[in-house]
Amino acid sequence: MCWLPQAIVEEAEIRWTEVQREVHEFEKDILKTISKKKGSILAAQKVMKYIEDLNRRRKEEVGEALHDVDFQQLKIENAQFLETIEARNQELIQLKLVSGNTLQILNAYKSKLHRAMEMSLNLDKEFLLRKELLEKVEKETLQVEEVGEGKTYCFWCFPPSALQGLGSAFTKI
Repeated sequence: MCWLPQAIVEEAEIRWTEVQREVHEFEKDILKTISKKKGSILAAQKVMKYIEDLNRRRKEEVGEALHDVDFQQLKIENAQFLETIEARNQELIQLKLVSGNTLQILNAYKSKLHRAMEMSLNLDKEFLLRKELLEKVEKETLQVEEVGEGKTYCFWCFPPSALQGLGSAFTKI
């Protein structure tokens, strides 16, 4: 796409060269002839001014054409960049959605992990309580067995078989 303005510049340079050659020939042929005649110097100056104005206008027209072509090129490039930006924006939106979904999943797993950790702590506490209870029951069982072996009774002389199942309600005397 960059070749378009270059081609126009080259064409303008060719035309400018042609115009300069025409001006040179005009000066050589016409102006010298007009200048030789008396009173025609003013006319020659007017003709020269006209040609210079004509050349200046052509040069400005070529410059404007170049500006128009440059502007069109910029419009095309701008449209291409806007398409690229739009594609990147869509990609960004897509990535944000994926990121949001991933964050929700992560939070769900964190919540499950937190509940599992709380349950683990509760189970550990319950395990320790049951362990303590088992140790207490085993200790009481040993005490009751010792009392039964020695034929010593407690709490109004109940036999050891009567004390079984009552737990820690009775202690060794």
